[in-house]
Amino acid sequence: MPIGTRKRKTIKSNPFWFNPKTGNVIPAGTHLKSEQKRHLEYFDSVLEFKVYCQLVKKYGETYVRRQFEIPLLFEDEFFPALSWKVDFTVFTPRGLLLFEAKGEWILHDNYALADFRKTLRLLQLFHPDYFNYLTLVSDKTWKLPGCNLQVIGIGDI
Repeated sequence: MPIGTRKRKTIKSNPFWFNPKTGNVIPAGTHLKSEQKRHLEYFDSVLEFKVYCQLVKKYGETYVRRQFEIPLLFEDEFFPALSWKVDFTVFTPRGLLLFEAKGEWILHDNYALADFRKTLRLLQLFHPDYFNYLTLVSDKTWKLPGCNLQVIGIGDI
């Protein structure tokens, strides 16, 4: 069953497991066997799930991939490798699109905000091609402080 065609139960937990075939939501703390997890998708937040649903609705489920890992810095003798997993990639006929769901909570967490800006800066320096196709998405439009990046609303995807 395609995402967005069935009324879902209210999502009360954050994070959670989602069964795309049945539309059921399972709180993240629930004990599940590995066999059960094979048919479920894990979401860090309701916002991430909403963005996923919007992308599937617009581009189709076969073109949307989750948690695409981008290497930022390679391992050396002093530090381990550093990579970033962007929330969603969409493979379109025109090329690759990247989407990162980011809640407004980050505006009130100086450490997380600084860390996220550093990650974006490393992406811009070492993978400008990925950076140029990255779109930041939230519930509504807002500006990421300390840079000239705009976060768009889900409806603007």
